[in-house]
Amino acid sequence: MATLPGMWDRTITISSAGKTFSATGWKLGWSIAPQHLMQPLMTVHQNCLYTGATPLQEAVARAFELETSRVDDRKSCYLYTLPNDELLPKRDHMIEMLRQAGMEPTIPEGGYFIIADWSKVGVAPSLYEDGSGDPKDFQFVKWLCREKKLAAIPPSAFYSDEHKHLAENYIRFCFFKDEKTIAGAGEVFKSLSD
Repeated sequence: MATLPGMWDRTITISSAGKTFSATGWKLGWSIAPQHLMQPLMTVHQNCLYTGATPLQEAVARAFELETSRVDDRKSCYLYTLPNDELLPKRDHMIEMLRQAGMEPTIPEGGYFIIADWSKVGVAPSLYEDGSGDPKDFQFVKWLCREKKLAAIPPSAFYSDEHKHLAENYIRFCFFKDEKTIAGAGEVFKSLSD
């Protein structure tokens, strides 16, 4: 976002070792921003967190040192192999499976998640509607979990009450899974379009 015209002065870029190195428990992060945004962020941060584990800081520093020393050897550099050798093939496989099931995926350019419009899959509303009054995506995801043993995320959970309807036709999947799990999801997708 910060690289777009006029956005550097309006953007705080935040990342973490957990996301960068796929190590969820590594709760150590960083921010990059212009000074006028960084100063207030630092003030808030110092009053929210009191420590970053020293061994974790050392581990992250060494991870960056190791990986940045490998940038010219793309076959051994995690920062290249993760997105190109692991994530892209899994993303593309998931996109194909979703399309075959009648869903319309939004193709992400990064990350581990994909959102797809499931409204044309053809699952009868009587199968997943539970009378709870929850948004359709939430009811559909509960049904997928309960009846098909497939976990997904209802995007309406990220919306305010007055805007939940905007996400009801979408569901979110994580595609950074092992091949067996992805194949299992594919079987569920096939059963939805039968």
